[in-house]
Amino acid sequence: MISEKKSFLIFKDSLSVLDDLTDEEAGKLFKSIKDYQNGESVELSGLLKVAFSPFKNQFVRDNEKYEKLCEKNRLIAINRHNNKSTKSTTGNHTQPSVTKSTDKDKDKDKDKDKDTSNISSSIIADGFEFWWKAYPVSRRKNKGGCLDKLKAKVKKLNQDQFDELINKMVRDIKRRITEAEDVKYIPMTEPYLNQERWRDGE
Repeated sequence: MISEKKSFLIFKDSLSVLDDLTDEEAGKLFKSIKDYQNGESVELSGLLKVAFSPFKNQFVRDNEKYEKLCEKNRLIAINRHNNKSTKSTTGNHTQPSVTKSTDKDKDKDKDKDKDTSNISSSIIADGFEFWWKAYPVSRRKNKGGCLDKLKAKVKKLNQDQFDELINKMVRDIKRRITEAEDVKYIPMTEPYLNQERWRDGE
C-alpha cells in the first residue's frame, strides 16, 4: 500500500456484493478491506475471497494511478524548475519533490481508464467463480466451456464494466432461485451465457 495516501475510494456499484453476504460475512469483508488498506495481510477463503477480489483489484488500479500521477507531477515540477530563469535575485531555488494534481490531469487519467479494455485472466476467473457458486448445483454444466464463453463475452469490457456485469448476473440468479417454483425452470449455465439470459426483462 502507499503510506502517503490518507484515503481510498469504494465505488457504489461494488457494494451490491453485500446483498449476497450475511451480516457476519459483510463485517469480515469490511475488516479485510481495512486491514488491506493498513498494509496488513488478508487471509480469506471461499465466497469472501471472491467477494474481496473486485475491491482489491480496484485498490491496486487506484494505487498505480496515484503513483503514476505523483511521478508525472514530480517530473513537471523539475522541468519547470530547470526552465526557470537563473537571474532571479532571490537566490537558489530548491527542486520541489511532489506537486498536487490538477483537475485537468485527473480528467486525462479518467479518459485513459475509459480506453482500458484488458482484464486479467485471474480477475475473470474470480468473477466467474462468484457467479458459478451462486448457480444451483443441478443446473451447472461444462464449467470449463462456460468460463471460455464468459471470457469471449467480456473481452471488450473494462474492469468496472466487468464487475458490474458479474454482480448483475449473480443478482439475476438469486432472483430466479427465489421466484422459481422448481430449479428445473432455471436455464442451464451454458444457454444462460450463450443467450445472455441476464438481459431477460430489460
